[in-house]
Amino acid sequence: MDPPPIFISTEPAMLLMVEGKPVLAPIDKSSLKFVVNTNWDILFDEAAGSYYLLSGDVWMTAKDIAGPWELATSVPAALEQLPDDDTWQHVKQALPWAPRKGMVIPKVKYSDKPAELITFKGEPVWEKIEGTRLSWANNTESDVFQEEGGDVYFLVSGRWFKTPKLGEAWTYAGNDLPEDFKQIPEDGPEGDVLASVPGTDEAEDAVILASVPTEAVVNIKQAEAKAAVAYNGDPSFKPIEGTQMTYASNTASDVIQNGGKYYLCQDAVWFVSDTANGPWKVCKDVPEAIYSIPPSSPVYRVTYVNVEDEDDDDGEVTCSYTAGYFGAFVAGLALGDCLVWGTGYYYPPYVGWWGHYPAYYPYHYSYGCAATYNRWTGGYAVGERVYGPYASAGRAAWYNPETGRYGRAAHVEGPYGG
Repeated sequence: MDPPPIFISTEPAMLLMVEGKPVLAPIDKSSLKFVVNTNWDILFDEAAGSYYLLSGDVWMTAKDIAGPWELATSVPAALEQLPDDDTWQHVKQALPWAPRKGMVIPKVKYSDKPAELITFKGEPVWEKIEGTRLSWANNTESDVFQEEGGDVYFLVSGRWFKTPKLGEAWTYAGNDLPEDFKQIPEDGPEGDVLASVPGTDEAEDAVILASVPTEAVVNIKQAEAKAAVAYNGDPSFKPIEGTQMTYASNTASDVIQNGGKYYLCQDAVWFVSDTANGPWKVCKDVPEAIYSIPPSSPVYRVTYVNVEDEDDDDGEVTCSYTAGYFGAFVAGLALGDCLVWGTGYYYPPYVGWWGHYPAYYPYHYSYGCAATYNRWTGGYAVGERVYGPYASAGRAAWYNPETGRYGRAAHVEGPYGG
């Protein structure tokens, strides 16, 4: 398994992720455009040919989105005329703008795909873990360890990566983690990582919790009334690797074509139709082929949704789902099972156009959000401080030109969503 790009910084830094080239969308009644496919507030002033990035309450500017970024001495007057709605509330709170004397901006680490950032407060400070050959870095919010005379280890999204030395290439380490990791004290500052150490009780507990299905009794008529799919233009389908099935690529919905039928998984309920546009009827018998969809497919998560029972007399159907539907998967490793965040695959987003307006539909991220397991909540939480106010681009932003709607939201994921 390939690691994501992993950046290291010993000074204040932030990770700017843009999935591919910037996707610019217009703002109603404004001369400015905003970058849809990123984890930060970035606006583009065409007249000046400049980007403006908001980090906290500090504005930075650059001619190229990849940088270099510098402190903005001024910002476009058009920012003051942004719409008065929740989308731009965070931005308008940072106005008016006047840089303060001596203000220092963070280093901007740029990536055109999901990445991770380890920020140390100065050079790494290693603290010995008693009874082991391990030390942990106590001046970073990331989970970083060093084996005596050996490699440096980094845990993110439930997966371990290692490098001979910080600054050198990382490799996957999930199948050959040193035994000393099992001896990390449960009540110590790094006790949470035990849930990601194969063979520990904590890892087993996390797997068991994530494997417990949640059942819901669904009113068939009400569910069918809400079932709908919005495509960007005519429905477009792509092959699902290793199968005879295809999936709809130009929609935010999970639609799968199999054997002349179309199957929609919406809110953990299955629907079926003779056409890609519906009408949709609750599906009471999901084809077995759908459960062979591989993790390399962006619609893999639907394999964690099942139909348990249906009662025609009551007009209800019982559906169930487990943690995989919301992004937490059980990974079988050589030393035991662990709960990880995401499949480990990167699914490039769909970017299309509706006239002069972009349509942007991202898929679930494995990386790019500093996902860590919280043993007290039994779920994964995503980072925000250096990753942006929306935590990650892939889970946080969407734009639909057909409806004119755009949204962002930071979030926390439990075993069954956030």
